[in-house]
Amino acid sequence: MYLNMHAQDFLNAFEVLRESNEAFMDRQSGDPSSFSTERVFGTHPTMAVAVVCLAFSVELHLKDLHQTISGEVPQGHKILDLFTRLPDGAQEEIIRHPSIAQYGWDDSEFETELRKISEGFVKWRYAYESTTLRYNIYFAKVLIEATSFVASSKRGL
Repeated sequence: MYLNMHAQDFLNAFEVLRESNEAFMDRQSGDPSSFSTERVFGTHPTMAVAVVCLAFSVELHLKDLHQTISGEVPQGHKILDLFTRLPDGAQEEIIRHPSIAQYGWDDSEFETELRKISEGFVKWRYAYESTTLRYNIYFAKVLIEATSFVASSKRGL
């Protein structure tokens, strides 16, 4: 259960940083509503740190599901590897979860999205070393939602 709480902590940190980054962008655009003295967010960009938190949360949610199913926590950061090492039934439950299934991705498209975010934690930690970085935040969030649901159902919650 501690692993699940840790995963959720990083997801919460992502949300706070995302909000701060949005406020920063508002300030840069000159939106006067963003200059409130009550709002302390938005004074610095936070995109890379936010993505690192989200990517790590995805990783920890998958590791939590592994632990729930097998009692073991796998090593490594690659999302695709963590996902494909799950039992086939758990993979299917995630893929068929409504948050993912509603987009109609077939197995190949789902795998393509997994590949796109697979090394997000490692790449975004060292964002300064890259010239081009992309991360599908939306896919990562629905993957977390589906993975969390499957883990909770396996725990009987």
